[in-house]
Amino acid sequence: MPQHQKSVRTLFARTVAAMLLLLAAAIAVANWGSPTRDSLQFELQKQLIQLLLLGALGALVRIFIDSIREQAATRNRQIEYEKDVDNRQIEYEKDIVTSLLSRLDRIYRQLKLSRQRLGFGQIYDETASREMWKVRNLGDDLEQLTRDVQLHDDTIGGLEGLADKVGTLDKYVGACWTEYKSSHADVSPSSPLPFGERLSKFVAEPRPPQGDFQNFDYTYRDARTQLARLLIPGPGRVVGATDAGSNSAENAHSQPAAPRPPSLPSTPG
Repeated sequence: MPQHQKSVRTLFARTVAAMLLLLAAAIAVANWGSPTRDSLQFELQKQLIQLLLLGALGALVRIFIDSIREQAATRNRQIEYEKDVDNRQIEYEKDIVTSLLSRLDRIYRQLKLSRQRLGFGQIYDETASREMWKVRNLGDDLEQLTRDVQLHDDTIGGLEGLADKVGTLDKYVGACWTEYKSSHADVSPSSPLPFGERLSKFVAEPRPPQGDFQNFDYTYRDARTQLARLLIPGPGRVVGATDAGSNSAENAHSQPAAPRPPSLPSTPG
């Protein structure tokens, strides 16, 4: 039992005991002797009884006041506890959203860098192999990110539909890896890498009809904006973003919403 509850209960018990003792003393004084009405003893008994009754009434009032104070203190403690739980939940959700956003940004930056390297002139299979294995690892990261988003989808508001967007990015990267894996086996390390349709569109000018990386970019920005907006203080959002989260939120707030991208190709087979 908390110490303050023990103190309150002890004080309550002592106050009740004092009130009962005062009442008992008043009754005893009232029954003490049989003085005449106008005698000095009668007046003293009357004053003493009044004093004892006032003391008992004061004790009763004290009990009432202490009860109100204890109820108010209990409500305040409950409010503070609930506020603390809410703050902890907000911090937890903020950390999760910030982590998801950071991972998504890292994957996008690294994939964009590999895309630029793969599309830089004639690239030979040995170099392409290093970059494509990086692309494959980024696909694994997107797959894990999709599972993590699904894990928190029911506990953090605002993540609805995000797993589908990240899954679409994963399918795009998976299609590039699948084509590379099926086409590079017979290529000599000293020969230029023959790009199939999927890889050609991946490394070409981002806009159709030459390439389709713009579609990936739109989906990424749509997913990023959804996460960044959760870090903007407001109703139904995660409050109190960190510096990195605040920068992400400001970027999302200053940029117009990305248009709905065309469907990205799914992984063959």
